[in-house]
Amino acid sequence: HVELTYKYEEKQEDEDSDADPVYKQSALKLDIAKKDDDTYLLHIDGEKNVYSIASYSINGLLNLSEEKLAVTDVCALDYDSVDGMTVEYDGQKHTVAISRDGDEKTAALDKKSIGEVYINGFFEDLIDLESEGTSEKSGGDVLLKVTFKRNTSDEFSEMTLTISKYDSAFALASFAGRENLINLRDADSLISEFDGLFKLAE
Repeated sequence: HVELTYKYEEKQEDEDSDADPVYKQSALKLDIAKKDDDTYLLHIDGEKNVYSIASYSINGLLNLSEEKLAVTDVCALDYDSVDGMTVEYDGQKHTVAISRDGDEKTAALDKKSIGEVYINGFFEDLIDLESEGTSEKSGGDVLLKVTFKRNTSDEFSEMTLTISKYDSAFALASFAGRENLINLRDADSLISEFDGLFKLAE
């Protein structure tokens, strides 16, 4: 028996609300039985069907360890799923819009045109953040908050990354129900990078 537990951010009815994101927990329950050396049988809780799966496809799941499950990504998102961002820091609130027409992409920062490559660069630096550990302790003042507006029709259509002050060396990044410590210098660099985008907007 395998149970995979995960958290997701609940979509808010008021998209302009400043309320903190609400996370819900769900679980996927699997019953797995070995049929022979080459085949396993898989049943998903709540379904009637039983699936036949090649052993090489499921061995990785059966041999999972805490070390293998460790996730270093802080903010795992696909850029093509993001149509816009709201970025908040230092008492400021800014909007980013991304438009796509085939292979052509354009972007706007606070309704002013900006090279999409610069927005993409900021986004890439966000998702390149790496966890340096976890903490049960809450963060302090919010340094940076980025709300992603996504072109999906599920509960993940809006997701929020919140980076808070933790101590003199680390910041606490909260995303999709996970709390990760990141280097405080990385948080400061992101804010400086976004600040610099205004010089490039027309």
